[in-house]
Amino acid sequence: MLKKLKKIITNIKGLWGTAVIDSSMTAKQSVSVCSKIASPAKRGRNDGNVNKPKAYRFKISFVVALLSLLSLYLIDGYAKHFVYIAQKNGRNTPIKISDHPLPVSFTIGDAMSFVASVNLVPVTVAHDPLQQISPFNRMVCIKASASNDYPLSHVNIYYSTDKDTEISTQTIIASYRTDYFVFTTTMTIENSSAQYFYYRMEAVSTNGKHGYWPNTAGNYAEVIKGKFSDIILKTVDFSAMQYLFCKVPISSENTSTITNKGGTAYLFTGNPYTGITSIEVPDGAIDSSINLKITELVPSTLADGSPPAVSQKPVYAYSFEPEGLVFKKPAKISLAFEDSNDNDYVDGTSYPDTSLRMFWWDGVAWRYMGGDVDTTRDVVSYDRITHFSMYALFPVASALSSDDYRPKERIITPATVDTKNDYINFSALASDDVVNIYDITGKRIRQLSGNANLAWDGKDENGKLVESGLYIYQIKKGKDIISGTVVVAK
Repeated sequence: MLKKLKKIITNIKGLWGTAVIDSSMTAKQSVSVCSKIASPAKRGRNDGNVNKPKAYRFKISFVVALLSLLSLYLIDGYAKHFVYIAQKNGRNTPIKISDHPLPVSFTIGDAMSFVASVNLVPVTVAHDPLQQISPFNRMVCIKASASNDYPLSHVNIYYSTDKDTEISTQTIIASYRTDYFVFTTTMTIENSSAQYFYYRMEAVSTNGKHGYWPNTAGNYAEVIKGKFSDIILKTVDFSAMQYLFCKVPISSENTSTITNKGGTAYLFTGNPYTGITSIEVPDGAIDSSINLKITELVPSTLADGSPPAVSQKPVYAYSFEPEGLVFKKPAKISLAFEDSNDNDYVDGTSYPDTSLRMFWWDGVAWRYMGGDVDTTRDVVSYDRITHFSMYALFPVASALSSDDYRPKERIITPATVDTKNDYINFSALASDDVVNIYDITGKRIRQLSGNANLAWDGKDENGKLVESGLYIYQIKKGKDIISGTVVVAK
């Protein structure tokens, strides 16, 4: 109380004089100084009061000083009072969309608008906007931070969808009252028909200062005539921030343009703590620009797996299009899985994260590929992708048998023009594994390494299609050699 009184007196000294209020003064000394500088006679100033009785002038000045102090204190007190009301009553309060836009912190009425006008320095809110939300789990996870030169009180998150008629509110209290507050919150979209999710944030400090997000130029939405409408802003001022919403699609697919210079395409889920499905296309892997689409699939609708998979259905599955696209250079695919509570098990299953491996769909069955599990990023990656197809994650046994490395193809027909059954595919191999192809005389006609396309197209080292007949393959995996045969037919 004493420190606050001194601070207020110091802030208004320009109104009454130039005397300095020392922080070491007592309350009585501070009021005394304030009384002296409030008296024009004491400062030798001729403003019409010098001819009035000294006691009269002192009483008037002293009363004015005290009233000024009291009014400023009440303003500061009301700010904290309104912040308290926001903390107490601002939680989960639905607002009709037709009633928006409303004053600042509309959960507590016009009073907060007054507070916002008193405190002109905003709180800074930092947040990487959500790019996309999965329609399968429909979970939203918002991670952000708020900072100010004064301790933070709370953060309000306002959210809705294109199918809702109300704006919901979630309030997060800054428990430790620090000037830098990092927070994370999750919510589930209840309306299964919603296609877009809208949200905005408002951070409030304990002295009533406000900050908003979105707070930069960009593509947003605002409420116009009771509906969310798209808006493009090249500049954003503080007052406009109060009404902006970030618009996020709820979709299982995402399309990106990749040029012949390469690039990366992503599929987001709406949860920054889970993995991100992506494909990295190197420079020169394609001849011209393509629209690359990644789609999350419903595992229960897909074909059953086979050994070495230990589950009947994949736990996650994705398609990559254009279907059948072949790369000149291997690309890298990362498939996301969810372990949101970091317990080392895939969410909703009894399968360890480390048991997941990548499979691809050959049109008939799921084919084992392998891959590297990253339990920090929650993805399984494979960096020798040569073509587009459906890819899935299955849990597998801890050890693979020699049959798991053998190709499924027994006959290939690379000379036909139907583009089907043209390759023998070798899966689950490491980068230092080698595959040799021999004819029936024992002559080696082709060698494939782990860094190359591990699919034999029926051609020799010179790129010439081999004659029809029986061929022998040998997979050299560490110290083990796995052999088998394949027929090339024309």
